[in-house]
Amino acid sequence: MGVRSRLASLVKVFGSNIPASMEAGEAASQMTPTTPFSPGEPIGPYDGYQRNPRSQDFVTGYNIATRPRTHERVSFDTLKGLIDAYDVASMCIWHRIDSIRSLDWSLIAAKGYGGDVTDAIPVGMAALKKPDRELPFESWLAAWLYDILAYDAGTLYRLRNRGGRAIGLRVVDGTTIAPLLDYWGNSPAAAGPDKPEPPAYVQYVQGLPWNWLTRKDMIYTPFRKIPGSPYGRAPLESILLNANTDLRFQAYFLQRFTEGNIPQAFASAPESWTPQQIELFQETWDSLMLGDQSVKSQIRWLPGGSQIAWSNEKDFTDSFSLFLMRKTAAAYHVVPADLGFTENVNRSSGESQADVQHRVGDLPLIKHVQGIISSFLQDDLGLPLRFAFDLGEEQVDRRDQAEADKIYVDMGAISASTVRELRYGLPEPEGQPVPRFVFTTHSGPIPLSSLYAVAGQIDPNTAAPAPGAELPRTVFSGVEGTEPSPPIKGFPLAEQIYGPSAMPPAPPPQPATTAPSGVEKDGAPAGGITTETGIVGYDLAGRYHEDDEAETDEADREELVKAELVAFRRFRKARSRAGVWRDFEFRAADPIKGRRLNQAGRLAVRKAAGEVAVAGFAVRAADTGRVLMLQRALDPDDPAAGCWEFPGGHLEGDETPLQGAWREWAEETGLIPPSGEKTGAWTSANGIYQGIVWTVATESSVPVNGDREITNPDDPDGDCVEAIAWWDPEQLADNPAVRQELLDDLPDVLAALGVPQEQDDEVVKAGTGKAAALATGADWPGWNLDLHAANHWAPRIAGALGGALTVHHSEQLARDWAAQAPAADDGQAPKARQAAAGAWLAGQQPNLAGPVAAVLAGLYADAYLIGSASAIASLDGGQPSLGDWAHGDTDQATSQIDALGTADGLPLLTDTATSTAQGITDARLKDMAKVLAVGGSIAAVAAALRAALADPDSALAVALTEITRGSAAGALAAYQLRGITTGRWGLDPSSKTCPRCITNAAAGPIPLGQPYPSGDTAPPAHPRCRCSLLGY
Repeated sequence: MGVRSRLASLVKVFGSNIPASMEAGEAASQMTPTTPFSPGEPIGPYDGYQRNPRSQDFVTGYNIATRPRTHERVSFDTLKGLIDAYDVASMCIWHRIDSIRSLDWSLIAAKGYGGDVTDAIPVGMAALKKPDRELPFESWLAAWLYDILAYDAGTLYRLRNRGGRAIGLRVVDGTTIAPLLDYWGNSPAAAGPDKPEPPAYVQYVQGLPWNWLTRKDMIYTPFRKIPGSPYGRAPLESILLNANTDLRFQAYFLQRFTEGNIPQAFASAPESWTPQQIELFQETWDSLMLGDQSVKSQIRWLPGGSQIAWSNEKDFTDSFSLFLMRKTAAAYHVVPADLGFTENVNRSSGESQADVQHRVGDLPLIKHVQGIISSFLQDDLGLPLRFAFDLGEEQVDRRDQAEADKIYVDMGAISASTVRELRYGLPEPEGQPVPRFVFTTHSGPIPLSSLYAVAGQIDPNTAAPAPGAELPRTVFSGVEGTEPSPPIKGFPLAEQIYGPSAMPPAPPPQPATTAPSGVEKDGAPAGGITTETGIVGYDLAGRYHEDDEAETDEADREELVKAELVAFRRFRKARSRAGVWRDFEFRAADPIKGRRLNQAGRLAVRKAAGEVAVAGFAVRAADTGRVLMLQRALDPDDPAAGCWEFPGGHLEGDETPLQGAWREWAEETGLIPPSGEKTGAWTSANGIYQGIVWTVATESSVPVNGDREITNPDDPDGDCVEAIAWWDPEQLADNPAVRQELLDDLPDVLAALGVPQEQDDEVVKAGTGKAAALATGADWPGWNLDLHAANHWAPRIAGALGGALTVHHSEQLARDWAAQAPAADDGQAPKARQAAAGAWLAGQQPNLAGPVAAVLAGLYADAYLIGSASAIASLDGGQPSLGDWAHGDTDQATSQIDALGTADGLPLLTDTATSTAQGITDARLKDMAKVLAVGGSIAAVAAALRAALADPDSALAVALTEITRGSAAGALAAYQLRGITTGRWGLDPSSKTCPRCITNAAAGPIPLGQPYPSGDTAPPAHPRCRCSLLGY
């Protein structure tokens, strides 16, 4: 603008002196009169040649006006009157205002600015807290947006301090401002940086030109700027006829309910009436009806032959009024449903309308507001900041980016590790990247190595087969990770070119099948049993052909089943001696029976080896505390038929309990394991069952089937169904519908679920006659605290153990052991093999005890406080004095112990942490040795090593045992402080006490520090012991 203004000082050139360049151009374009049938030479210009053009054609004396919008078709007064009278327009305007001012906003660095804006942001926030020093930002924004949406005349005045610096923005009524024009039809501006500012706006007040203002004084930027006018175009201007019609429509209905001199109906009197009789009847009628609304609900008799004709229609439809309303809403880019006019629209059209409102309506106005405020911050306040509303686009952008990344990963363009590092800056553990692959819905992930194996020679420039490359001479028969779809039909191309030699070699001929004769006396497999697998095979070719099936005699089939069961019994004995189970392949027996026989055999082998054979999956909802349980089908061959228990089943192959529980969950519920975390575990008394507690956020995060029935996966016919439901753990106790094995382990189950257990009147039900000497829950308050403490410390113990063995380290251990371990079939006994693995592990000198000892030091402080406070409470009555202590707050625990006066014994207890940690790690090394002795693939052994080391059930056992030990030490210090010299053994309240603890409790009070019959001077007497030391 400044350049154009400076051109005003130039002298105009009048006359017909056309520049030589233009004359030459006219001649070349044949625009001269000398050209036949020429379009002609244009009339000579008034303003000159090649001068700056006017932006618009305006009337002469445009700036000489008596009010704003004098030369526009609609004045501000007309617009104001329409908006004030038209309710739909007002509703649309305020809906748009509320939609924008409800957004959060922030100040960020200006585009292109790379410096630090930490100090500038508070300055900008202070300036925008109250932009006009009076109204808060939301109210100020609403006033400004109203002028923009109602009149497109949003006007802001720059507030300045005494030094002339801008300090704020004040909203000015835009209907009082009239923009001025310069010679070129633009807003007047200074001719240069140091030139004086011309007036750019005139404010009219009371019909008088009140004030002249420059562009430095005002911010006047129309939102819907149109050529040919310095004013903007208000939305209502585009629907003037529609608004006028709607107003008249509403006025028409208003008149229907307004009293006037036009009656609502005309009645026809009988033809025999005279005018005098009609007038008399009218007077009588008016005296009865006029002004009395109650009469309208009564019955009045009319003379025969009278007829009523209404003067206006009685039926009304809103179709036309809704049409007018929709046009107005469209002008303001508002969805009618947002105004409360709910129409019959489907979800798709509703979402698309909402998207249009945001994309076409709110978003352009938001950018308009952001640009003006950002310009004020940068140009007037000199801050390198940008004003930005939070539109929620970052989450949408991140979702779109994630979808794009998934496409690139699935097509093999990049690796998942590339996305991990590029998006989140996280390297892969041990620096091992995830390999690239191509993902297909039919075959899943196909490694690139599988593609290279079948691709042949490839041109590096085109990634296509190299020119002249020879076709592979063998038929493609599938590579691991790939599966042809659809199957190959007809003759393969390689066979067509190279003949039968291209086909894969046929499998070697199988030896004739002999009747299974089991195992010889020396243990060698007999005929009919393969030496490699020990699996009995039968010639069942043609079994599934209808013709052969018809010829098969039922008696022969029964004999075949009997022979197969005899072979299975011999196979089971052989597997029991080997100590490793492998499923027997049943071909004649019933599939369900065969599956259960294999499960029973696997259970016996694992039980003999001291391993878990069955796993359960207890999904617990954190929001309700309820657990998901499954009711077994009414199968006469199932010992748990009709009972409720947790989903689960027998482990298969090299599965860990968690892996087996996941698989059984998926099979029995038809769902994938929900997102959550492992928060606990328990093991049955016989050691063959392990339950996994898997905590999810809410019950709704587990999409249980609506019919609440699940098909039994062990039944191939699908005619057995099971029910699934959420249970409150408190409903399990003594419930006849719950499986008995679960009830037997219920105390441990409830402890793993984190359910506080209250004491029964009789704590132990051992049937020994010594129950009368046992303690109750009221004797020892610590039983209300120890389980919570154990649940807090168990994950930390597991984490300290598991953190010492990384994925890379565990895989390296598995490789090193596999490289020097004796072969599995060398005849070495399982126990000898396990001993060798333990000795080898000890030689690796794993550093495990240090981290565990650090955790035990904190655990002992908590346990010591529980014991001291509970002992004092048991003597004095009331609740334990714990102060502000919380689990894991070692400093607060120590401070509270000092307050109780029992701190002398804590250092002696803490000094045992190192030796106790060494014992714990030695036990874990034994479990790791079992894993190495069993063997398997490198990945499976590595995973099993990590699971054995950080087993949460073992960690919970350690936590319970050591909390009991620390609690007894704290109780002993409290008794000595109070002068108590004797004590008695308080039994574990979980109703699962061992004979050793029962004998200790039956011994009665003995001097403190003296051994009980078990040889222990205080609890614990065994792992998981929760017994207490009671003063007497």
